Amino acid sequence: MSKGSPQEYTERYKGCGGEAKCEQDIRKEMAKESAENVQKLKSCWEAGDSACVEAIGKEIELSEKAYTELRQQDNMAGRAYETLAQHYADIIANCADCGWLEAALAKTVAGGLTDIAYGALGVGSLPKPGQAGGSARDAKLSQSEINEIVNIPKGQRPDPSTYMSKAEMDAHLAKFEDGAVRFTSMSDVKKYGTLGPDNGFVMPKSEFDKLIKESSGNLRIIEKRLGLESGYLGNSNTGAFYIKRQDLKNLKIPSGNESGANQFWLPGGKTSGGISEAVMDFSHKPNALLIDLSKYNGGK
Repeated sequence: MSKGSPQEYTERYKGCGGEAKCEQDIRKEMAKESAENVQKLKSCWEAGDSACVEAIGKEIELSEKAYTELRQQDNMAGRAYETLAQHYADIIANCADCGWLEAALAKTVAGGLTDIAYGALGVGSLPKPGQAGGSARDAKLSQSEINEIVNIPKGQRPDPSTYMSKAEMDAHLAKFEDGAVRFTSMSDVKKYGTLGPDNGFVMPKSEFDKLIKESSGNLRIIEKRLGLESGYLGNSNTGAFYIKRQDLKNLKIPSGNESGANQFWLPGGKTSGGISEAVMDFSHKPNALLIDLSKYNGGK
């Protein structure tokens, strides 16, 4: 967003007093403003006008700290736009592949600037028209319900069965029929002899394959999609392990009480970047295959 906008929207959020339509209108305006800024950058790059890029860059708020209070008012939107600050910086620095912009702009205009549009804007991966979009929840939760759950102290959050139907939970876990993938520290694996703790996070193998293709194995992009802090995965110390379906013990939807649930966690079984997730028991040390990320091309 433009400089000063995060603070302005924060004050407007406070004035809503929790009224749903008021907050929804603000989210739409934030999405529209961000889409317009992206369009300006796109036009500058297509024209080969570096001075234009520099000028637009000076108008955009690139500090993640500027979005912190906004996140406190609206967890989903604020987290999305914290990520967007870095995403703008990435575009300004190097726009070698801006193909995703077409889908971004088409969706925000034709789709009525829905919650899905603004959420996806934050991770730089907007859904194409007709697709559900990465930020959609598997659970049918309103924004106020999401906020309420997230604001409950870690360790006291409700079990997903209290806000997801059995059908929703079964459909979510069915995504792991082809197995799961866990990113973890190679040094930790060597030190502890396990891929993780009980209730360690995993993602569906099918979505891992898609993510590798979309990100070209760039760990910074992967971190954003997984809802991790930048640099969390490291580089040479990061391992991705494939676990077959039969070895997924006690697979379940995260409650947000897990030791690995960070400040970006959201209820409903998806990361803040729209990737499906689950937790499983690693105490039985399941058989796992280390994936060579330098050579892996998404299972093809």
